[in-house]
Amino acid sequence: MSMGPIKISLYGMDERSQKMMKLFLQGPCRNKATIVKEHLAEVDLIDADLVSSPAALELRIAQYPSRPVIVLSVREIVLDNVVYLQKPVQLEAMLNAIEQVRQAISVQSHCQESTDINQTKFQDNKSPVFLDKSMYKTEGKKQGLDFSECKKVNKHKTAILLSESNYSNYVGVSPEINYNDQVQWITAYYRPEAYFLGIVQSVVSESRQKNNTLQLKFKDVSFVLFPKTNEIWCDVDNEHLKALASKELDHSDFQEYEITTLALAESLFNGNDIAMDKFWDMDALLWMLACWTSKGRFPDFLVYDQPIFLKSWPNFTRLLNTPHALQIAALLIERPRILANIIKVLNIDAQYVFVFISAACAVGLAGQAERNEDLLVEPPEVQQNNRRILLNQLVQKLNEN
Repeated sequence: MSMGPIKISLYGMDERSQKMMKLFLQGPCRNKATIVKEHLAEVDLIDADLVSSPAALELRIAQYPSRPVIVLSVREIVLDNVVYLQKPVQLEAMLNAIEQVRQAISVQSHCQESTDINQTKFQDNKSPVFLDKSMYKTEGKKQGLDFSECKKVNKHKTAILLSESNYSNYVGVSPEINYNDQVQWITAYYRPEAYFLGIVQSVVSESRQKNNTLQLKFKDVSFVLFPKTNEIWCDVDNEHLKALASKELDHSDFQEYEITTLALAESLFNGNDIAMDKFWDMDALLWMLACWTSKGRFPDFLVYDQPIFLKSWPNFTRLLNTPHALQIAALLIERPRILANIIKVLNIDAQYVFVFISAACAVGLAGQAERNEDLLVEPPEVQQNNRRILLNQLVQKLNEN
């Protein structure tokens, strides 16, 4: 089999999600896969959490029953001839999945007796597992694809892509900071613990550590956290959340929240008609709260002149895309850098770097680098090459749309 890029067709994705996936495959994945039309594809890739995904997957299985499928979802998908990847997809996991389907296609091409790839088994402990397709059927079983997901509108919304022109209206600004004065950059920080973001982060951490459903009540706002599915049910709209996230809390505010555990939280849902459109992806909500809280500042636990690392590529198809977020992520994926260096190399406003770092820290994707080698020398200037020029053009095209 050719060692060139795997040919992938995309199903169940809107135009913006397709562009995001194309950028991810061409940039961080180093062209290990390329997107083609369905009749030219060797592999299909489906976002299983979208409303149109069940129909897209059913159609794909009917038309191309022997073609491998990569399925992305926050929940495990158990299907025959399917490679499952948990969202948000990490770079290493995607590269591993591409290699797995490459092996599957190679075995299939050499098998003269049968083209049924379901007979192929992989022994790598980290490899996705191909299991019974009957989990997709609707008769009397727990579904591999949960059709109630279709009603969770907020959770499955395509990410909002902000430009420099609409950034300040949506995220907000810190009027006390003059970003044209580099001296003020070092003071452009905030304390997450002094905002509603800090409360939510604390409850999310507790819920995940104990793997328990928790309910958070703060004044007139109610949240229910489901760590097993990485979801938050929230009974307020975006404008209310933004106002709540933007305001620094005082001592009396911290007396007005309470946390209840599984038994009491469950009562909120038992026997009630639940507004399914109020479910959020947990990380997407944390990311957005962090942007509204930051307003172009970085969290105070980061040392300004010490390098920042990015653990993995963010799931930009679901996370609020602030200006230049893709460029910042691509730079930090290469190696840790200090904040001033990111601003200098990309030649962008400091507030866009600070708000991205704030959001990435809020979901655990970014933090302070502590390795000696990261502190030894300043990273070199980024050298332009054909691949990076192409990536920049794609980012610019995406922003224009």
